[in-house]
Amino acid sequence: MKTINSLRLILSLIALTAFMLVLKSCKKDDSSTINNEAEASRVAAIKATKVRYGNISAEVIYKVNKDAEELFYRDASGNMVSLNNGNPTSSGLCNYNCSNTTDPANLHLVYSISYVKRTYLCESTSDKSNLTANWTISVPFTPLTSYGGNNSTGSIKVTSPSSTVGTFNASSVTIRSLGADPSCTANTLYEITYYVTGVVNSYFGSGMLIDASLSLYNNCSLVGNLVTTGYVRAPDGSLVSDQPCHRIDKVWINPASGGGTYSTAAGDYILCTNPTGFTTITSHQLEYRLKTSSTSSQWSDQTGTIRWSVPVGTSTPASTIDTNTGVSNMISMTTGSGTWLVRYRNVKTSVCNIISPTTPGGDWGSDISWVQEVWTL
Repeated sequence: MKTINSLRLILSLIALTAFMLVLKSCKKDDSSTINNEAEASRVAAIKATKVRYGNISAEVIYKVNKDAEELFYRDASGNMVSLNNGNPTSSGLCNYNCSNTTDPANLHLVYSISYVKRTYLCESTSDKSNLTANWTISVPFTPLTSYGGNNSTGSIKVTSPSSTVGTFNASSVTIRSLGADPSCTANTLYEITYYVTGVVNSYFGSGMLIDASLSLYNNCSLVGNLVTTGYVRAPDGSLVSDQPCHRIDKVWINPASGGGTYSTAAGDYILCTNPTGFTTITSHQLEYRLKTSSTSSQWSDQTGTIRWSVPVGTSTPASTIDTNTGVSNMISMTTGSGTWLVRYRNVKTSVCNIISPTTPGGDWGSDISWVQEVWTL
């Protein structure tokens, strides 16, 4: 009898061991499937990003949000004349436009540089970066890319640590209407963007300074169809490049391509090595929402549900995207779904942590610490 019981016990142990081995194998297969899916998505994201954006690496954004203190217009004699004496916020009233006053000083004009962005090129032999300046202007006229055979333009002046100054002029500017200015009834908001190429990387050491200016034609004869700014100084990006809370690393958005696919978001450093001296962030925090306002693209003016993306290989929305390998699906951003706002910022554990990580829509504070992009699908 003891022999029979012993045999039964041995058989039971063998069966249990076999079951555990099968269960472990299944779990390993599940994990392998998830890892394979994530890796395939990462490879696809790299390919799509390079097709859309070119062979670039880290893009680092430095928020500025500073008004130009000097504005100039072209008078009847063709001379550039100071418009606001260095005080743009008090210049003009919001009920004047180019047809109901004869004094240019009555116009309410605000030219504000939003951010400067550095794009570090992947090619090790190039040793150069591109710089982009992004402005938001509030004006009672329509800005133009060209007028009378002349092109609107912008320039970026870079002072290197050795005090060498390089001035780089943009070949063209892009203009996008942001709708009516809610704080000024006569004005419309516009986003102005231009970029310069071939800035040598030796400029980006400690002590590097960046200044930007804008020369923008328009359809207002009252200002001679031209308003220019003086130079506006951005923060010294080189002094904060290693401080992840004072910069915003680019998240690469690839819109849905139809056929039931989702738009994806990928971390900055999936492409190639980031610039020397940068402290790598822990992750990107990202949220997105449908644009519901017909007059504003401001995040706070929308009523659509705020959403998190879903990391590939999972089914649960998460507030962050892994920096190096993570690709997340924005499952609501499908082809034909409308216009979406996407905002993101850096997270560095124990340095700049996540605010309200348990639910979407936490208070991110001032937009000086995050970037918003607008995508129409």
